Amino acid sequence: MVKKKKKMTKKDIDLGLKDVIKTLKSDMITALDIKEASKQLEEKVRKLRDKEIELKEVIAHMKDTRDKLYKDLDNSEKRQKGLESKISDLKDDKDALMSEKLTLGNEVKNLRKEREQLELSLRKTNDMLMELKTHIAEFDEEIKR
Repeated sequence: MVKKKKKMTKKDIDLGLKDVIKTLKSDMITALDIKEASKQLEEKVRKLRDKEIELKEVIAHMKDTRDKLYKDLDNSEKRQKGLESKISDLKDDKDALMSEKLTLGNEVKNLRKEREQLELSLRKTNDMLMELKTHIAEFDEEIKR
């Protein structure tokens, strides 16, 4: 059985063509929208790549800064340890000097006591010499008489 094909009228063809044109217009608008969206997306991608490059530069700069700060911190810690060592040495020197000062102070006190004893002894000796001189003078007078 062979079916007969229905004959198309001009109106049906016009309607079919209008639908095709409508679909083509719609597809063309969609294609233009896609093309515009693609351009915008490419622009966004380019901007994001530029931003990525900037961020990489900032990160590199921050790494350099961090490394410098760590180096400065390390140097500061070494310097601090050196200063703490010097402070400790100076405290030890101070303690030694204070001990020596006390020792010298005691020696000065002892020397003053010894001086006082020597002065007392000298006065006694002087007094004895004066007494002896007086006795000698008296003895001389007795001898002369």
